[in-house]
Amino acid sequence: MREVIQGLMALQKIDEEIHGLNRRRAERPARAREAEELSLAARARVDAQKARIRDLQKAADAKEIDLREREAKIEKLEIQLNQTKNQKDYDAVKHQMSSYRADNSVLEDEILRIMSEIDALKSEMGPLDEDAARRKTQFDEISKQVAAEVAELDRKTATLRGEREERAKAIPADALERYSRIVQTRDGVGLATVVDPRGDATCGGCHMSLTLQQVASTMKGSDLVQCKACGRILYIS
Repeated sequence: MREVIQGLMALQKIDEEIHGLNRRRAERPARAREAEELSLAARARVDAQKARIRDLQKAADAKEIDLREREAKIEKLEIQLNQTKNQKDYDAVKHQMSSYRADNSVLEDEILRIMSEIDALKSEMGPLDEDAARRKTQFDEISKQVAAEVAELDRKTATLRGEREERAKAIPADALERYSRIVQTRDGVGLATVVDPRGDATCGGCHMSLTLQQVASTMKGSDLVQCKACGRILYIS
């Protein structure tokens, strides 16, 4: 049984490396996703700015049309004014012209305000475009780096899995099955050393106390002994 434990310890070392590589591999895509989110957010700011400019330009164009229509009405009223012979009609036309001119003054102020806002937004487009381009470049670079890192991690993992298969051949099937089952549920660690076996013995994996019987059976080495708390196979180094 001691030979089995030695074989499992060698296997454990490989499994810990594989687990570490898998953990690193799982973390890599997060870097690319974060860079992509930043890139998309920067592009969204550009698109939102452009949409705002388009909306303002439409509003300004609509007010320009309204302004021209009112100016055309004023021109017609001027002709009508020159042809008016009745004082009451004359005063009514003058009042209507004054109302249109007042409205036009408001429209002109609104158009100027909108055009000023458009100019301010357009002046911000350069930095926004530059930021979006920079974020996109960063995302592309990080994506390439992540792809290369993942490929290298996969290569190392494949090599270790091949080595694991060879070492596993020397371990009895029942012991290997039990160990492998524990590894899957305990973050790649299926073995645990007995800490202070001649004193207050504890499991090196979960740090829970061990019974004298567990320690004695582990020392005897006639069978695989598991921690009752975490299930890892115990050994004494």
